[in-house]
Amino acid sequence: MGPFDWTGGPFLLLYIILLAIVILLGIIIPARMRPEGRQRPVTDPEALAYLAGGSARLADAVTARLLAAKALVVGDKGRFDIL
Repeated sequence: MGPFDWTGGPFLLLYIILLAIVILLGIIIPARMRPEGRQRPVTDPEALAYLAGGSARLADAVTARLLAAKALVVGDKGRFDIL
């Protein structure tokens, strides 16, 4: 008798057991496949910007940081002026 011939109760019990096994394996397998060494978060804003979108995103992040620090201002015709 296959699992599709079962009544609701035993089938749900099988489903819940298999779900628990899959969740457990979903936690164990990635943890075992992770390379050795310690994990270090990336905290440098420029490194995060480059990782998120390459050189264009890095340029946006640096420009935003300089504008926030008032080292750059938006001048005539939308161009940047250095202070």
